[in-house]
Amino acid sequence: MHTEQQQPLPRQGIHKKKNSDNNGYDPIALLLSELIQTREIRTIIGHAVPEVLNAWADDNFAKKITTRAIGKNIKNGLSRPEDVLGQGELAKLFRNPDIIQNMADQFPKMLDVLFDLADEIGKGMESLPSTEKQKVLGKLISGIFSGRTGKVITTWARVISGTQSGSSNFLKENIEPGVTKWIENTDFGELKELLNYASDISGETIKMINDAIWKYPAKVVLLVSFLPTIANILVKTINECVGRFNNLAPDLVADVVLSCLRDIDAKNLGQTVNELAELIRKLDTGSSLIGDSGSSGLNRDISGFLDDFSSAVQIEKLFRAREGLASGKETVSAKIFKILKDNPQIILESIGRSQFLYNPAIKNISRKAALVCDLPEKETSDAFSKTLSQLDFAEIAEIVNLTSLLINRIRKNNRKLLPSMISQVVDSIDLYEVEDAVSGIIGDIGQSLKPLGRVVLPHLVTLACDWLSPDENKEEPAIENAREAICALLQPKEVQL
Repeated sequence: MHTEQQQPLPRQGIHKKKNSDNNGYDPIALLLSELIQTREIRTIIGHAVPEVLNAWADDNFAKKITTRAIGKNIKNGLSRPEDVLGQGELAKLFRNPDIIQNMADQFPKMLDVLFDLADEIGKGMESLPSTEKQKVLGKLISGIFSGRTGKVITTWARVISGTQSGSSNFLKENIEPGVTKWIENTDFGELKELLNYASDISGETIKMINDAIWKYPAKVVLLVSFLPTIANILVKTINECVGRFNNLAPDLVADVVLSCLRDIDAKNLGQTVNELAELIRKLDTGSSLIGDSGSSGLNRDISGFLDDFSSAVQIEKLFRAREGLASGKETVSAKIFKILKDNPQIILESIGRSQFLYNPAIKNISRKAALVCDLPEKETSDAFSKTLSQLDFAEIAEIVNLTSLLINRIRKNNRKLLPSMISQVVDSIDLYEVEDAVSGIIGDIGQSLKPLGRVVLPHLVTLACDWLSPDENKEEPAIENAREAICALLQPKEVQL
């Protein structure tokens, strides 16, 4: 009797039911049903179930016989004659828009399950022996970093960028409602009170944490030891990345760097400068409006801040720290000078290439002077006149007065101090070398400077003579002594025979 072989019935599209209102089906159950019908999932279950049953049976003979038969039946039941190796049923399923929509609806629940599963797997791995743990973790890591992760990232990057290119406001439109609801439902006053409360208790909380962690000094030491390790990792990463970058051709390096510069939105950056300048202007204007008479609000608040700050700082510790930094700086400088002494070529190269540092600065000064000189004469003169007329020369004079007062007080209390200082300097100077250097320089450049001296010196001498001329209305012993000294110097001495 011939039995007609029936063709497998087509699927009924059960995945289109996305909620429990559709004939009482649960969406996750419907999604799992669709997944189990694919060859890849059935193959995984077919291999996994017998192993699970075998592990459950352990060494019990009766259980082993039973579970072996059950596992075999399940494996045979999940296999299909029409299964074709290499046929991507799972990929085909996920190309179905209804399935994708169903998964998107259930994605948060699925994430919760995955996170719980990952947590439980981690806890289970903790109890494994070290060798077994390495094997399992190695398989997990090799599976994650097998290259498929890059394909997944690339695929989703194409999805997001393609969606964004199709609608430039896609992300904004989908994120904005949630952000708006978050802002609407958040009481920022309560949030401010929470932050204030957190600020009030932060000191005690940090103290509590420190008290707890300092009960285990070894852990504190290990925690602090993370910092050099992290720094070493960052340094190695920078060295490796920059080193690879430096292996490129110079034109390619320049093109990459300049392309980054070209991609910077210069106009937007300029607008940022404008906004910051306007903010500073408004801060200055507003502080004047809310301040007291003769003092702006900014001055008042900064003064109060500095008063509180200075009262809290322990000056002795501050100066000791400064002295420690100075000592450390001297140690580093001494080591650097020793390195330079051992490697004189560095100094010679530095001296030989100094012009590359000084010439740009000289050119900039020259350009600034030329720029000012090219401005209209009248406007330039008015601008400088305005600036010079508004300089506080009285304060400059007060600086001279106070400096003179300080010097007089030092001389009054210790007249030997300044002579002692000068004597130490002069006694330490090699006068022969100084004389040789001065006479040599004057001999070398004196004739070259003669045109300049003939222009400048007559005016200086005339000015000096005018300053030393007698004043009939005043008695000036110091000036009289200066005139007599000059006359005595210039008057020819009698030669006695």
